[in-house]
Amino acid sequence: LVKVEGNKVTWVNEYIKKYSPKYVFVPCYVDWHDDHYEVMNILKEALRNVNEKPNVIMYQVSLPMPTSLVNLYHKFDRKNHDGKWKKLNEFYQTQSYLPSYRFKINERIKGKIVGAYASEVFSVMKGEVWLNEYESHSLSAEKRLFFRKNLNNLQKVNKEINKLFV
Repeated sequence: LVKVEGNKVTWVNEYIKKYSPKYVFVPCYVDWHDDHYEVMNILKEALRNVNEKPNVIMYQVSLPMPTSLVNLYHKFDRKNHDGKWKKLNEFYQTQSYLPSYRFKINERIKGKIVGAYASEVFSVMKGEVWLNEYESHSLSAEKRLFFRKNLNNLQKVNKEINKLFV
């Protein structure tokens, strides 16, 4: 981990230019959380100013990643999935307030899609492609509010996500 000081966009831009990372990880743009959008906006602005753009790997956070975006995944059997959540709770006590049941169900749903008990899913894109996709698919404030209010209604959330990514 690194500590970012000063202007975040400038810092990320200079980091990318200096180290030429092959990959950058960010939350999936199908998300409701303001902090996640801040991270994505910082990356968006930084990538606009670099010639050699890294690949972007998006990961699923609290909303299900649309299946059409999934092109990389990590399968879990039941024992390893339970172990993952046990370790998460052990090492990330600051996240203990999270409704882990919803996260586990999302991982189980994605697992069924890829033929496993559960799965963490990702979407890997070239940096330029991610910029275009982010511009055209990031959620409006109204949609983000809808998802925030309906987070625990997975059926309603999945139905709305499927409408957005048909």
